[in-house]
Amino acid sequence: MKRLDFIHIPKTGGTTIEDVGDKHHIKWGRNNRDSNTTVHHKCSTWHNPSRSFDHTTFCVIRDPLDRMVSEYKDQLKLEKHHSQKEWCNSSHLNDWVVHTLTNNRRNPDHHDCHLLTQSDFTESCDIKLDFNRLDKDFNNLMSKAYKDKNITIGDVPKKNVGSAKCNVSVDDFTDNVRNLILEEYAADVDLYEQIKTRSVVTDDYLEL
Repeated sequence: MKRLDFIHIPKTGGTTIEDVGDKHHIKWGRNNRDSNTTVHHKCSTWHNPSRSFDHTTFCVIRDPLDRMVSEYKDQLKLEKHHSQKEWCNSSHLNDWVVHTLTNNRRNPDHHDCHLLTQSDFTESCDIKLDFNRLDKDFNNLMSKAYKDKNITIGDVPKKNVGSAKCNVSVDDFTDNVRNLILEEYAADVDLYEQIKTRSVVTDDYLEL
């Protein structure tokens, strides 16, 4: 068995992966107290891109437009004093993105580091999985790294999947807002394109 450490990039399925690991007595992300941070960030330890690890690491990469929609839905759940009917619409989505990214330039740590680029986390990520085929990528990785365990992404209910009552999508972005996101997360656009063109995890890739 080859031990893996998990780098939790916000809004890429990290909480579910941590829960899967915990079910199998593997401490990842918020459950791992052994890793260290080298730079102070005003965010949860498991969302800190400076966190260091002793073992091979894996992370999940997501399309930046899709990730922004997921972050918006997550914030809707937190703003309980506003009704989702009032906020869940394309107009508010676009206004929220402009306001949020403006604030993010002044304070990158706000929203618990949810709005940092995925590229901020990937310098120490050895194995990058595709969010859009996470079931296949994750299960394949687990079958190779933990051959004595039967670990799958379906072992626990998925967490933090956004609001089922809010059906806005990337199609609701205006051209200006879409371009704003793509400019702000240009490095993530390139990163995700690389991930999409790679096949699922292989033995050679894992060097197992």
